[in-house]
Amino acid sequence: MSEFEVLGLAPKFNLDPAELEQAYFAAQRQWHPDRFLTQSADEKAEAAVKSTQVNQAYQTLKTPLLRARSLYAVLVGTLPESSQSEALLQDMMALQEKLMEDPEAAKAEVGQELDNCELHLVNAFDGDLEAVPELIERYAYLVRLKG
Repeated sequence: MSEFEVLGLAPKFNLDPAELEQAYFAAQRQWHPDRFLTQSADEKAEAAVKSTQVNQAYQTLKTPLLRARSLYAVLVGTLPESSQSEALLQDMMALQEKLMEDPEAAKAEVGQELDNCELHLVNAFDGDLEAVPELIERYAYLVRLKG
């Protein structure tokens, strides 16, 4: 069961944060173990498992990189092995050098690159799924650089 299914959300990258929170709290109200204190041991165990799944789904979907990976798995399947294109590696090495030379300016640039990458992911998930793996890889590099 995907994280989207756990929270009853349509699988899409561009999630409204308020909608995500609302779905999370609704699922937590349904499965929180405190609601099952007087139930059988099996029902308590099921509630504990479901509550854990709800928490994990929420953590995944509120994080853009994890949400992108999850959505790709739902729509296509397993992400292909890292392609590490030459252009991507050069871009990331250049950003890393900038971080060492001028950390403040480079962090702002990395933040802007993250925003741009998210926009590209939104568009790619809407029609160019072949571009998604490299965008996810780029996003992951940027997240690591941002620290």
